[in-house]
Amino acid sequence: LFGDAENGVEVAETTEFNAEVLTVDPETRQVLLRNLDTGKLSVQVPDAVQSGAIGVKSGDVIKGVITRGASARPADPGEKEATEVETISVPASTGGAEALVWGRLTRSVVELEAWNPVTFVMVFKTPECRTLRSFVPTPEAQAFLATQKPGAKLHVELSEIAMLRKAE
Repeated sequence: LFGDAENGVEVAETTEFNAEVLTVDPETRQVLLRNLDTGKLSVQVPDAVQSGAIGVKSGDVIKGVITRGASARPADPGEKEATEVETISVPASTGGAEALVWGRLTRSVVELEAWNPVTFVMVFKTPECRTLRSFVPTPEAQAFLATQKPGAKLHVELSEIAMLRKAE
């Protein structure tokens, strides 16, 4: 947390999971996973560098750690109003097993259109004029948004880092 709620907020969470690879489509690179802990299905579309990094196939079990972070603060006057996305994808090794590290950072100055403290939904407009709605689950971020008025310009950064490896 950046001091007082009105100055900004930082939150992060890390999740570990085990998943079974159900299908791998070599043309689209779509990987269908079933989380072994929750049973939920998810589709991942790794980029070209990722697709062969750990060589998964149907029936493989992968272990993953994902850390997601978000930060928001009032935008500085004259701050660049554009959405920028940076990604990394590199093969790695952990405990002698092939692994993959992947990350994405999205940085943007958005305009707050509305904040609903009952439903915890934020409505905002991107620099590209897209209106988006987002559920805000953390109390720290909710406290920050409660200090902001409609029309406020907010500098927002969203990050996601994943480390995946085949289970032995």
